[in-house]
Amino acid sequence: DIVSSKLGKTIKIKCLSPYFVVENNNLYSSDKKTLISFLSNDKNFVIPKFVTKIGRNAFSGNKYLISVTISSNVEQIESNPFVGTDIQLINKSNYFILKDDILYTRNYETLVCSFSKKEIINIPYSVRIIGERAFMNFVSVKELTIPDCVKTIGGNLTMKKQVSSSVINRMPRYFRY
Repeated sequence: DIVSSKLGKTIKIKCLSPYFVVENNNLYSSDKKTLISFLSNDKNFVIPKFVTKIGRNAFSGNKYLISVTISSNVEQIESNPFVGTDIQLINKSNYFILKDDILYTRNYETLVCSFSKKEIINIPYSVRIIGERAFMNFVSVKELTIPDCVKTIGGNLTMKKQVSSSVINRMPRYFRY
């Protein structure tokens, strides 16, 4: 059973499926390698070391969470699982780099998600992929520069707030929505 007040109301989930497991009020895949949904009432959450993948909506919409620490064993993050949160992200994984409140894969080829409060964001030239929903948390950006080396942009690039003075330079040739 899971009892959670994640979104301001108490939710009780009874998990009878052999494909999932509940631990500390959080929902995981049966092998506990994927964090599917963070439902505990912790305000500061450290992703357990047994987790290697964070699921798509694992933290989405959680207004009570203050910080999340990505543990050293996390290798994969699906489609910005932090959408609708205003958290401090702490990275301990060797598979990712957190720079200026933007999370990238270790080689800087994929921009996973942004928590940047800057008004101007220049995506580094090394980035080839902007992940799905990567900028769903940004609210203060007024200028976003995408270099011509970016080949793929996941859906919902600017859904949270439209870029007010839309400067999207040298747009890539291919978009995936």
